[in-house]
Amino acid sequence: MNDSLTHTIRRLFSLYEVPHGHHQTIAPLEGIRAIAAFMVFVVHYCAQFTPWIIEESTTSALISHYRHIGSKGVELFFIISGFLIYGMLISKARPFTPYIKRRIQRLYPTFLVVLFLYIGLSFAFPHESKLPADLLQGIIYVLANIFMLPGMFPIEAIVTVSWSLSYELFFYLFIPVMIGVLQLRQWSRLHRISFLLSAACCGYLLTLLGFDSHSEMLLFIAGMLTYEIYQSGKNHHRITSSWFFPVTIALLVLFKLMNVSKYFDLLLLFVGFSLACLSCFDTRTVLSKLCSSPLLRCYGNMSYSYYLIHGLTLKFFFFILAMVIPAHHQWDVEIYLFVVPVFFLTWISSTLLFIGVEKPLSLAKTHKPTPVKMEY
Repeated sequence: MNDSLTHTIRRLFSLYEVPHGHHQTIAPLEGIRAIAAFMVFVVHYCAQFTPWIIEESTTSALISHYRHIGSKGVELFFIISGFLIYGMLISKARPFTPYIKRRIQRLYPTFLVVLFLYIGLSFAFPHESKLPADLLQGIIYVLANIFMLPGMFPIEAIVTVSWSLSYELFFYLFIPVMIGVLQLRQWSRLHRISFLLSAACCGYLLTLLGFDSHSEMLLFIAGMLTYEIYQSGKNHHRITSSWFFPVTIALLVLFKLMNVSKYFDLLLLFVGFSLACLSCFDTRTVLSKLCSSPLLRCYGNMSYSYYLIHGLTLKFFFFILAMVIPAHHQWDVEIYLFVVPVFFLTWISSTLLFIGVEKPLSLAKTHKPTPVKMEY
């Protein structure tokens, strides 16, 4: 490859490099974040495109499956968070105050920028606004969103996807307390695994009994179990396979076709995505090699910015499209033709948010970034 081109590509990749501090870098973990982010993109892209799709067409039927699969990207993010946060806290005792300050620093700058962008656009486009007409109610509603209450509480989120941040914040607050109170660091790994499995079974049983308002929290436990199994040695390599991820996706579609209860989806995601993550961490698997690729790692590194801003980018694109070509259920395969340019737009907007806000304000600058290795 031409030296000048190589240098340019390296410069581009360096934009997405992130510091990891003293933490050990698991390169495929950055790539699997990208997969989760793309799944979320798919569900929102399909939702925005639906008004243009011919009703009762094959594509219309497929879109419902795409949206069902894509919506599970959030659960994959929960497993990744469970793996990372639990792993960080169980491996070493950390003072609570610096820890929670770091978590707040990680979440808030990017979130607040996007939140206030949404609020500003609510005034510019009042027909799209979620803000209450009453001033006091509007202030309370905005404050509820600033404190990330939508999700854990029945409040509509201004930034549609931010409901999941409420789950993340609750997990960040709860997990160090649980580890400290139960003294989990003093437990053997087998005892911790047994405890987490028991907690997951109890949670799943409560879900089956109808107490399912926050059943997605079980996916954090899946991430915690994944960490314990990953750290247990090389025995987990015996159960890894790149097939776990596509098989899990295929079963999601099958369960939907069979109209199987959503509770089976939860169990499938708990097991299937956990095994897929373990397989992703096994360098021998195709999935691991895919997730270690430079492009996916770049995407994964900015996945938080992407998660928050891609919906607004999609909204903008389809708003312009509707002005040029009104949505009258007139298209079919065109949905596939638009996906690449639209995804590119979301990449651009996310890169701007990542470079301009998340990277300088939320990511530690005291340690050298882990470079994204280039392979040809």
